[in-house]
Amino acid sequence: MFTLVSGLLPCLDRNRVESDWLEFAKLLRFTGLPSVLYVEPGLINKLDIGAKGGAGAIVLRPLDESSLRQGLWLNENFQALTHASGENPDEELKRIVRLRALGWLHDESIFNPHASQGFVWLDPLLLDEVQPAYLASNGSLSLIEPLLDPMLLLANLDGADGRGFSEALFGGLSAELPLINQAYWQVYAHLISQHKLPTFTSIMSILWHELPGSFQSFNLQSNGLAGSFFEAMRAGPVSLETLHLSS
Repeated sequence: MFTLVSGLLPCLDRNRVESDWLEFAKLLRFTGLPSVLYVEPGLINKLDIGAKGGAGAIVLRPLDESSLRQGLWLNENFQALTHASGENPDEELKRIVRLRALGWLHDESIFNPHASQGFVWLDPLLLDEVQPAYLASNGSLSLIEPLLDPMLLLANLDGADGRGFSEALFGGLSAELPLINQAYWQVYAHLISQHKLPTFTSIMSILWHELPGSFQSFNLQSNGLAGSFFEAMRAGPVSLETLHLSS
């Protein structure tokens, strides 16, 4: 069994109204998969999270924007870099959400309210890229668990260094997440020390080479959208790539 981890964080898209976020939570519940949601406190009392322990039950983690910022490691250094870059506060918050998502997977593998072996981050804006049917009960998303060892990434091969990694969806097994999480934040701190603004993509591009064999990637089509991955899962088998050092 695996746990979906996502967020109801309006800072990611100010154009979405409250009903859009509540509908996304409803969709997660109807996947039938256990979930954890990081949620803006004002939305919590408006959610139907299902019966505890029931199919599609959701555990909520309150998270306001102040806590979102302050919870980022080396926050002051990070904010100095974002201010120097001219990034506006909402863009900064978006970057922070995507940076912290890997850490949230690791945290949930420790808390593990659903006693899962695998954990998958599903970006709340994923539905800008894929059809809701992919997330429905018994849809393509339900087939992802065998692909989580080693950690699954979606790759856009049109990245500046030849390979960029999507923030839309990724996941792995609880046994592997501690090592990857530790290495992830070490790279994050190194980029900060070099006065470079880190992103999930830039960190994973480094780890892909520094931890060969720890990841497998699905190569997205030229448009970089996640729909091709869900189609591949439905059609099976899924073609994945892993980096290994030659002996």
